[in-house]
Amino acid sequence: MTTAVRSNQIVDELNRPVQGASVYVYALDGSLASLTSDGTTSIPNPLTTDAFGNYSYYALVGYYREDVWFNGAKRWSENNVAVGSPGSDLALRSDLAASTGAALVGDFGGGTVQDAIFTKGLATAVAGVKAAVRWVRNNATFPLENVGSLWTGKSIVDHGIAARFALGDTDAGNPGFALLVTAENDGTAGEVVALGGKATVHANNGTVIAGNIVATTIAAIDGAKIIGLELDIEADPTATNLSTGGRGLDVVALNLAYPFPAIHVGGISGGTFANGIELGGLATTAAGLALASGGTADSLTNSSVGTFTTAAHIMAAGKTNGIKWDGTGGWEYYNGDNQRYVLPTCGSLLFRDATDATTLVSIESNAGAGVVNAQAAGGEFHVNGTKVVGARQTGWAADTGTAEKTAHATYTAGTTLTFSATYTQSELTALATRLASVETALQAVTRGQKAIKDLLIAHGLGGA
Repeated sequence: MTTAVRSNQIVDELNRPVQGASVYVYALDGSLASLTSDGTTSIPNPLTTDAFGNYSYYALVGYYREDVWFNGAKRWSENNVAVGSPGSDLALRSDLAASTGAALVGDFGGGTVQDAIFTKGLATAVAGVKAAVRWVRNNATFPLENVGSLWTGKSIVDHGIAARFALGDTDAGNPGFALLVTAENDGTAGEVVALGGKATVHANNGTVIAGNIVATTIAAIDGAKIIGLELDIEADPTATNLSTGGRGLDVVALNLAYPFPAIHVGGISGGTFANGIELGGLATTAAGLALASGGTADSLTNSSVGTFTTAAHIMAAGKTNGIKWDGTGGWEYYNGDNQRYVLPTCGSLLFRDATDATTLVSIESNAGAGVVNAQAAGGEFHVNGTKVVGARQTGWAADTGTAEKTAHATYTAGTTLTFSATYTQSELTALATRLASVETALQAVTRGQKAIKDLLIAHGLGGA
């Protein structure tokens, strides 16, 4: 493998040479690079600049990163430092191309031509069975072209990698990667992206998908765990003041008002999920679904389309599983026995008209007692469509005297009294007895009437 020399000078902000500066040289994988003074004799890493700020070293041809420290601090970091001419080690190997159809391969220090080789794949797709593959690093056991069975028509792959991981390759719970890309932000002000891509439509009615990931199984497999996409957010535990601008998943619409949803969950050929979205790992003060600060929307949820087997919203019993309005607002929940509405502090439950201009009925608290108030003029209470209570009738004055609520037998008329021309004593006695009986009955009626009027007035159905 080829080595080359790298020489440079360190100067400060006044362009003065810096003696004694430390220069750390890193390989692309982040490890300290192996350095020599002449291509053979090893020297320490980091290097130390001489009296003129100079340093030099030999390393394998390739790209490196240099970090420069002096005056007790890291002064700068330089990426993609070329040692030699890395591009000169790239070659289109005509001998391999002739025998295997090799693509562009190369050695960037430590690798081999065989490590980097892509060969020509299956030239012609077989609809629903095999995909055409232009360039591939293939696997004999699970050839890449077999992905064509995922689609009913013809499919094609430009560049592909087929990787196989067998028993013992990884420990339980640890991944095996077919392709792994890392990116380190070592001080750049820009955003560092580990993996990017772009798909562009160039013809009318075309379709592009920027990323398509399929998790599947072979036939008759048992107990498989399938995850379509896993996003892990893992900052170092010592990190502080993390920006609130971070996201677990960020979907951003640019330039246009797009007529489709930001996230869609669907099924094809009878496929279904147990649930659409399940939430976990949230702070105790977090909302499971919330509009972004300053954001706008017509509604937070919309159940006006689609079909629901049981209900659009199902909530478990218990106050904390119900609906709570913000601040001092009330609750609505089911406690296992009955539906409960908890009035807000110093507030009422109002039923308004269609224009929200008039309160028709309110339920409110009056010194701890419940009050149902038909507030609109002409308000009525009906039972089975029949009015039973209406607005108060005025003009009723309370009776004076004694009210009586005791039970009485209803008055029964006596026999007809007859009198002779000269009125006998017995006839007058019978008349007096009858009058006494009527007076007693009349007294009971008027006292009962007063009791009824008192009751109606007390209940507000009538009054002065």
